[in-house]
Amino acid sequence: MMMWFIVAIVYVAGDNYYTRMQEPFQTKELCEKFYQTNMAVRDDVMKLYPNQTGHTLVCLTEEQVQELIKEVRKTGEQV
Repeated sequence: MMMWFIVAIVYVAGDNYYTRMQEPFQTKELCEKFYQTNMAVRDDVMKLYPNQTGHTLVCLTEEQVQELIKEVRKTGEQV
């Protein structure tokens, strides 16, 4: 079964940081509904990156997360 994870893409002083939340979801819809209705997710991102200029939350599969990590490492950004 494919599992979905919330991934925060955070913008800080011209750099991008990527953080995967640990809690998996069984569907993309459940994942999206969780971060859309649970302000604690956004609050956690704000606490982790207090100097951010903005962030985006998306839901990705583990395979997509691994592909993102490969691409990010090529650019030298933070995972």
